[in-house]
Amino acid sequence: MRVRWLIAALLLTLPVLFGASDGAAQPNQPPDVVVVLLDDMRESDWQALPLTQERLSGSTWFPNFVLTTPSCCPSRSSLFTGQYAHNHGVLRNEGKNGGWDEYRARGHEQDSVVTWLNGADYRTALVGKYLNGYRASDRVPPGWDRWYAFDTVKESYLDYAMNENG
Repeated sequence: MRVRWLIAALLLTLPVLFGASDGAAQPNQPPDVVVVLLDDMRESDWQALPLTQERLSGSTWFPNFVLTTPSCCPSRSSLFTGQYAHNHGVLRNEGKNGGWDEYRARGHEQDSVVTWLNGADYRTALVGKYLNGYRASDRVPPGWDRWYAFDTVKESYLDYAMNENG
């Protein structure tokens, strides 16, 4: 249920954050790109998400993919850096070589797909989870125009703090 709510909230919030779009690129405007990243979800779980299926109809799908590191922080770090885990160095979800602390310590926040897209005049937003170990009291990483990230340090996602644009 939590995943269903998060995806529905994300898909319903994006047009509000950036203004409605028909999805077609305007002259001198970059195309719209929305990435929905989910952890711990089986393909069969999509059956429980009819609103998500409806919102994503007509989108481009990449059904054949390779997940190089099936663990949250290494996988998200690969998405943000464009590198395999052995290159970006975030090898675990927490602790030594893991989580947001390692990602930040290695300078990836300063040089990531988010900062590249932001530098190319894309508007960027994060809604939901960033990286394990991120605290809602921490600053908003560079490159994000809108930031709605929740604290991943707390024991329960049901009792969480949210960083809303810093």
